[in-house]
Formats: sequence, C-alpha cells, structure tokens
Amino acid sequence: MKPTVLRRQQALKNGATLSLDPVSVDVPEAVTKATGGIGVDIAFDAAGIQASLDAALHSVRPRGTVVNVAVWEKTATVDVNLFWTKEIFLTGTSLYDRVHPELLEAVKAGKITGLEDLITRKIALEDVVEKGFKALLRNKDAHSQPFITLRLFNQLTPFTVKILVHPSGNEGNTMSKL
Repeated sequence: MKPTVLRRQQALKNGATLSLDPVSVDVPEAVTKATGGIGVDIAFDAAGIQASLDAALHSVRPRGTVVNVAVWEKTATVDVNLFWTKEIFLTGTSLYDRVHPELLEAVKAGKITGLEDLITRKIALEDVVEKGFKALLRNKDAHSQPFITLRLFNQLTPFTVKILVHPSGNEGNTMSKL
C-alpha cells in the first residue's frame, strides 16, 4: 500500500501479488476481496500516517500481525477494540539491526537477485543532502529511500547506511554490515 507509483510498481515486480494506491482505493475492502474475506497474515505500515495504520489494522485476518516500520510525525490513535475482536498483534521494529542475518548472508552470496532494481540512485556522501534527502522530499515518485555505501575506518568491509527521511525533514540511519 503505497501512494507513489514507482514504489507500487517495484512491489509488484519484486513479488507482491497486490499493490494498492491508498489514495484511490479502499484498502481493507480490496484486501478482504483479494483474500476471499480472510485478510492478510501480516501488514506492514511504512507510511507512518493514521490512514495507513488504520488500513493495516483493518486488513489483517483474525490473529494477524501489524508491523510498524515507520517513523511517525504525529501520535497515532488506535481502536483498541480491534485487538479484542480480532485478537490481532501490533508490533514494531526500528532499523532491523541484526534481525535478518540469513537474508544478509543470502544477499552477500548472490542468492537473491534483482536488488539493483530497487536502487534508484547511488549517491556520494558529499551529495547526500542535495541528491538524496532533498531529491526524495521534492519527488517521492522518482526515488526510493537513499542508500549510501561507505568504507569506515579504512576497513575493507563496506557498510550500507540507509537514510530514512521523515516527512518533517528529520532523518535517522542504520548500518548493516554486508
């Protein structure tokens, strides 16, 4: 569920079976229809807005899980009765640090292909503000999140830094050793 065309296209190209524009579609209704009335097992909220959280909560099946991976600008409200009536789980994760070592090893070993398609631009560190943050904020349809590869402390092992751009302009980062 992404409002940007590029990100919806990327989702479909990389294995999503359904990619919805939350601006023009009733997401819970479309998900319910697509799953034969059941709902999805897991829904991820990466947008960090009330509408996306509500859509995720209403799109999961009973005992399904909603995972928040977004940075929120405003405090969200939650219909606590959904947890009781659907017995759903709400959890969150920040930056995925050391969460998926098997995935990182598979990427390193070349077992997962097509990742280059997810990179819309490679940016030198000195250009990250203009060509990374500002470009993303000006035109979200043309870019994914900026990724910058650095060599730290003269090590031979590169680190990838994912810069998360918050709608307010604040940013965070994470490092994953690849």
